[in-house]
Amino acid sequence: MAEQTALRSIASVLSIAGFIAAGGFILAGQRQPETQPVAARESTDWQPLRVPGTWDENTEGALADYDGYAWYRCLVTVPGGWKGKELLLAVEKLDNAHEAYFNGVRVGGSGSFPPTYASGLDQPQRYSVKPEHVRPGEDNLVAIRVFDHDGRGGFKGAAPMLIHGDKAIAMNGRWEFRTGDDPDWAKGPTKIASAGIFWRVHDLSDVEQRFAAENGGALPPAEAAKRLAVPDDLKLELVLAEPHVRQPLFLNWDERGRLWVMNYLQYPYPAGLRMVSKDKFWRAVYDRVPDPPPAGPQGADRITIHEDTDGDGRFDKHSAFLEDLNIATSFARGRGGVWVLNPPYLLFYPDRDGDDRPDGDPEVHLEGFGMEDTHSAANSLRFGPDGWLYGCQGSTVSGNIRRPGEKTAVHSMGQLIWRYHPQSRIYEVFAEGGGNSF
Repeated sequence: MAEQTALRSIASVLSIAGFIAAGGFILAGQRQPETQPVAARESTDWQPLRVPGTWDENTEGALADYDGYAWYRCLVTVPGGWKGKELLLAVEKLDNAHEAYFNGVRVGGSGSFPPTYASGLDQPQRYSVKPEHVRPGEDNLVAIRVFDHDGRGGFKGAAPMLIHGDKAIAMNGRWEFRTGDDPDWAKGPTKIASAGIFWRVHDLSDVEQRFAAENGGALPPAEAAKRLAVPDDLKLELVLAEPHVRQPLFLNWDERGRLWVMNYLQYPYPAGLRMVSKDKFWRAVYDRVPDPPPAGPQGADRITIHEDTDGDGRFDKHSAFLEDLNIATSFARGRGGVWVLNPPYLLFYPDRDGDDRPDGDPEVHLEGFGMEDTHSAANSLRFGPDGWLYGCQGSTVSGNIRRPGEKTAVHSMGQLIWRYHPQSRIYEVFAEGGGNSF
């Protein structure tokens, strides 16, 4: 019982404190949680980037030396009840000068751009968005052009908000971002499926209280942990935080006491696919089934390993076992490697020498796990005491499971527990029913 309590405490800190330190992910109501780092000093294409925060910080230093023009874009779903109403777009502490666009129409700016540069950093603004420029009940494009003169560029205060009366939609989370400058970027369309779509409406006072901050919208991890309240008979300790772990979806320990974490960074949309439809239950249809790694599109999901080398109770050594996964939900170590549940595939990455590096490309053991909803995709991979691999399937996805090359499949719809025997290669539904098993 004591061991289970300790494990629950550590898991709580990893998930809750990680989200708080990320800048209030829960309140934003974005259809996704965070972002992969921009890979180069200057981006030549659109990349996902977290807001608020500067691009120096949120690219882990990749753009620390970049000064000049950049653009941020996202989508916000305007409620149908706001039809015909004048809205306000709130922007604050954006370093240094900026101008904001709503559905391609310039609604305002702060500071001025070269050759008559002037900083508008300390001038919080609320720009009027006229009813004729709003598409109620639909996704609307917000684009912000930025010029950084020197130092850290980007959002140094709270994330932008769309306001109507005493209600607001806070746009903190994943935006798409790129350096450079082109006026046509204000018109869209968005280029990457992993950009956020913000939609959840809150009381304006609540949003302002939680997200207005002197030096950015995120709390340092240690401060975030201090603000968590636990029962008197539990002790909470921060053992791991951003940037070493981000959006932890699944975790497990190995025989050496190291923590392995699935970082679900590609959520909510798979990379390299185009969504052609989505129903009211959030079940999406994509233009194709992706090929398995390494041939398929590369995503942002990672499996990371964390170790406490000096015994002080904090993980101080960090590495990655796998990167570039695409909506990967969980993993299990065993039988000479690591099993990865990366819908639509169950993959096996051999690591026979145990050096924490795959020996080669993965073997596809199963295919056909549904991708309709990344809130309920096949997940929670575990070895049972009987030697079978067990996993869950959520309420709004389907299963058409078969081994590669087979013509017949096991069909299913909705929540269930399934299992697979790695040696006999048998897949079967183990139990059905209940709520969303995710």
